[in-house]
Amino acid sequence: MKLMKTALISIVMFVTGCSSIVNGSTQPLKISATPDAATIRLLSKNGDVLKEQKGRLDYLMKRSTGYFEGADYTLEISYDGYQTQTLELMSTASGWYIGGNLFFGGLIGWLIVDPMTGGMWVIEASNMQETDEMNVTLLKDATEEMMEKAVQVSMN
Repeated sequence: MKLMKTALISIVMFVTGCSSIVNGSTQPLKISATPDAATIRLLSKNGDVLKEQKGRLDYLMKRSTGYFEGADYTLEISYDGYQTQTLELMSTASGWYIGGNLFFGGLIGWLIVDPMTGGMWVIEASNMQETDEMNVTLLKDATEEMMEKAVQVSMN
């Protein structure tokens, strides 16, 4: 019985991908914007609108677009009278993919399981915010009245 248990644990360890177990194939995106009525758009790498909402957007992003291909996204946050903000969300290799498979998953995890499930990727925002709770505050555009009162500053 003990030998059978040990064999089963060994098989499971060598036919799984460490990063797929820890990360899964999707990653949550939760973003809120100020002002609350701002439009948040999530775009795929090729520019397709995946989801659009006002004030807050929740979405489960796929970590991969194919075998050994991480998924990249773009966030656009806009509101009339404010500067539009654009954030890139880029996939990078997960520490669990690199280190976890070194100790637990082996070659099957590195070359088959994690690349096929997308678990090898983690999606990070270009401004270093965590995607599971992002907050974006838009800056107001300068009005004509503000520009008329503006004073040029010399930088010497």
